[in-house]
Amino acid sequence: MKTIITLTFALFSLIAMGQVSKLKSESFFGINYKPLIPFGIVGDAPLDLQNGNLRSTVSSKLGYSFGAVVRSRVTDLIALETGLLYTQRNYQADITLSDSNLYAHSEFGIINFDLPVNALVFIQLGRNIYANAMLGGSLNFNPSDVRDTVNLGTGPHQFIFAGSRYTKAPEKNGYLSFAINAAVGFELRTRKDGTFYMGVASKIPVSPTLEVGTAYRQSQQGYVLGNQGILSGATFSLDFKYFFHNVENKGWQYNGGPIEQ
Repeated sequence: MKTIITLTFALFSLIAMGQVSKLKSESFFGINYKPLIPFGIVGDAPLDLQNGNLRSTVSSKLGYSFGAVVRSRVTDLIALETGLLYTQRNYQADITLSDSNLYAHSEFGIINFDLPVNALVFIQLGRNIYANAMLGGSLNFNPSDVRDTVNLGTGPHQFIFAGSRYTKAPEKNGYLSFAINAAVGFELRTRKDGTFYMGVASKIPVSPTLEVGTAYRQSQQGYVLGNQGILSGATFSLDFKYFFHNVENKGWQYNGGPIEQ
């Protein structure tokens, strides 16, 4: 993986050097919205857990990510992007105790804040239409754990779901993590109405996102049965962006100092 990333950024550098003669550095502010779709093709397939008679399935549901982005266009065909995104991944847990015909359903969501840094390379397809490929990474802040308890009526049967931030070093609490970003898409650039972008994107965490566990408790007998597993937190999404056009002030500009003699 490190070799692929190194070669990719080397390719970006070579392309940039080839276009240095037409350098046109310019920055744009925009908004980004991504519906997270659980296709099960980037590590978001359902997670099956089993311990004796206790079986649990944790599945991804539709989530979303949105926020602000800033694009710095080095040339017409090369750009860098960064920003701040709020992301919510949604899941459901289905828990069964096979020998007792007991069943519980729980829905939960986890949030994180992303600070991405991505490099983009464009191919011009028409006068104002471009295709692009993106590769980069993001620093993620994971603020909290999740927990849910399902009581079956007024009886002694209780199902518990818990999810905690994954970390190999418990003293770090898993608040910060890293992910690899990749995307392909198309955009329409206009002089007066801004830039419209649509594509598909994937985010693959360097380490798992969440450690999950489910349990059944029989309160009268003090009986507890549980299992646990790890969610990668990888996502596949549609990717929509809009960048506002830069207003050119063609009027008179005052260039003098604060005090004139």
